[in-house]
Formats: sequence, C-alpha cells, structure tokens
Amino acid sequence: MTQAEIESELHTLRLELKTIIDRDKSRETEWRRLSLIARILSVLYSVTAGGLICTSVFLAAESASSVFRNQLIMLGIVFMFLSTPLMLLGQAIYIRKTGG
Repeated sequence: MTQAEIESELHTLRLELKTIIDRDKSRETEWRRLSLIARILSVLYSVTAGGLICTSVFLAAESASSVFRNQLIMLGIVFMFLSTPLMLLGQAIYIRKTGG
C-alpha cells in the first residue's frame, strides 16, 4: 500500500469512529430524556393523587355524597399506584446510564 492509500483508509476509519461516537452520545441523551420523562410523570401522578385525596377530605365537610368522595379516594389511590412503577423505572434507567 502506498502512503496515500494508508492515509485515505485512516481518514475513513476516523470518520466511522466519529459516527459511532456521535450515535452513542445521541442514544445516551435519549435514555436520559426517557428517564426524566418517567420521573416527571411519576411526580405529576403523585401530586394528582394527593390533590384528589385532599379534595375528598375537604368535601367531607360539605354536603357531597359519600359515593363521590369514595370514588375520589379510589382514583387517588390508582394514581399513586401508577406513579410507583414510573418512579422505579425512571430511577432504574438513570442509574443504568450513569453507571452508579
């Protein structure tokens, strides 16, 4: 091989390596974004659950039907159950990608 062929091959390999590194960085960014979305949804579900349960407590003083209050409490519990796996998923993805 001549010097020009070797330099051409080296340049091609550098470009290929740069492409692979850029792809890995992009993939890591997407995993971080997914982790952040899961954690934010978990917090929003928890806040919604707390709001529904607080609303049912405040409605206890007024003349709201007990069935409606019970439904609010059950819906709040469902939102809490929805938030728990999202919280765990978001944290697991975060720990996996940070390596700690």
